Amino acid sequence: ISGSTRIASTALAGILYLGNDGNNIYLERDNSYDLSLVQNGDSNSALYLASAGSVYVSIDSNNNDTDKAFIVQNNALKAGTELFRVSETGNVGIGTSIPSQKLHIK
Repeated sequence: ISGSTRIASTALAGILYLGNDGNNIYLERDNSYDLSLVQNGDSNSALYLASAGSVYVSIDSNNNDTDKAFIVQNNALKAGTELFRVSETGNVGIGTSIPSQKLHIK
């Protein structure tokens, strides 16, 4: 049904599916138990995260690891080229996956 919302449909890969005619947004949990928010469509489509207030992104929210990071990449979901990362320690790495200082450019 065009413009419909489907929740927990067995015919769909995602947990929550919103969309119509190929321009779909869905949440998906894969076999690695990673959760992805995905927007299909062409390269002119964008996905925005917006708030009238603050926007928070938490990594290692249960505080049981020391090697987690916020990573920005391009080209492919989970297999793209890393552009930069912010480690749990607050170090920013560009061109390195292990930033050793506040700003580490390689």
